[in-house]
Amino acid sequence: MPYNIIRYLTSNTIVIDNTGTILAASSNARDLESLDAGDNIAKHWIWKQGAFLNEISTINQENLGHEIYDIILSEDEKMIRYIRMVLIDDEKKHTLIEFLTADGSEASHEVNLKNLSDYSDNLLSLVDKHYNYMAVNEKYVSTWGIDKSDIEGNSVAELMGHDAFNKTIKAKLDSAIAGKTVEYSDWFYSESQQKLLFMKVCYSPIRESNNDAVRAVAVTVTDITNIKSDQRSLESKAYNDALTGLKNRHAANRYFSSLENINLADEPHCLVFLSLKDFKGINDLYGHNFGDKVLKYFAQSLDNIFRKRDFCSRWGGDEFLIVLSVNSLHEVRSELERRFETLRGFQLSHEGTEIPIDFCYGIAFINEQGRSLKELIRIADTDMLKQKKILSQA
Repeated sequence: MPYNIIRYLTSNTIVIDNTGTILAASSNARDLESLDAGDNIAKHWIWKQGAFLNEISTINQENLGHEIYDIILSEDEKMIRYIRMVLIDDEKKHTLIEFLTADGSEASHEVNLKNLSDYSDNLLSLVDKHYNYMAVNEKYVSTWGIDKSDIEGNSVAELMGHDAFNKTIKAKLDSAIAGKTVEYSDWFYSESQQKLLFMKVCYSPIRESNNDAVRAVAVTVTDITNIKSDQRSLESKAYNDALTGLKNRHAANRYFSSLENINLADEPHCLVFLSLKDFKGINDLYGHNFGDKVLKYFAQSLDNIFRKRDFCSRWGGDEFLIVLSVNSLHEVRSELERRFETLRGFQLSHEGTEIPIDFCYGIAFINEQGRSLKELIRIADTDMLKQKKILSQA
């Protein structure tokens, strides 16, 4: 094993893979932490700390040599532990972890609560049982743009605002004072950065060394704004059609589920299932690039004729699904024809020739004719075939 040399280090050090399996451990890690090669760090108290799991997730996304210092709170040992993590293999995601104390020596003992590490990428603070700040680190100061002297010794309510304190923060602190570790995520505004930040907040109880009495609460705040942005990006890709920009089939299913919370008797809703006429022929005759152009232009035009509160999506291929609230079920078709009037005679140019694009549609009344999306699409599709037949006989 390439990390066998670690066995001979006097520092309290281990190397783990991305599953938490220990690949190598120093003698102090075995003696002081009871961690050895082949074990999984999941059995250790550190694995249960939310901040540690966040750091492992973060460092595995970084480049070789990326280094993180942080503070981990040991509920079992009732102490604050400093750790240093270094990504030493960015392909296999192997991470070296050192357990340190405040002065950097390799030992395991209780440290002064106010001696917070300013190397941490997290916002760290200690709050007493009277909701006053005992200490904060430099990251906390720089993020909120407030002098340390204006924070330490003052109340959390004054800094974070009485509304936020009474509505959310006090209950979290009370739970931690009662001995529970509490986590939640929310948006916070940073005056120094002039922007909203999405933060994950962890409240951990700090206990007396000779008993289980909680003497303070350690608050670890992790900025996960980028992760939240990535989630929004992924959600956008998951629920939006890449070609047309409309909502897709997955979004339609999710939207339809939300209608269960609406009293449809008070607010009637109608499902419209729409299909382009002879789209396959257009693709075959003019090519798929022109077919994609047709779909994009038609989708944009379709979206423009409906209200923002209406739901407009591409179901797939040349089929579109719309859900809208209506004043009267009896006037739905005349209302739709009024809106669709601007789409009639729709044309796109291809090599100097104007190509007419036409469509047909069918409707189904939600609640009156069914609640299942699958059933309503079937009803609307049947209605569309009926309307085609009527038009062909006209």
